[in-house]
Amino acid sequence: MFRSRFRTFVLLSLTTILSLTLPWAGGVQPVRAAGVCYVDADVVGGANNGASWSDAYIDLQNALADNACTEIWVAAGSYK
Repeated sequence: MFRSRFRTFVLLSLTTILSLTLPWAGGVQPVRAAGVCYVDADVVGGANNGASWSDAYIDLQNALADNACTEIWVAAGSYK
């Protein structure tokens, strides 16, 4: 009985974590982690400050020049 409850708890916990952290799993996008900057040349609108995918830098050079960026996530595409 205990094992069955434990497995159910683990599966529900894992499902909850994934749904809250993975945007493609239907969850919300996590708040910007310290030092993470986003770059997406195709982003339209937004603040273009690298704080999230919707506010991503359009130019990779801006992210490289930002001293607060310790990790840069770049969307698929060509950057020159």
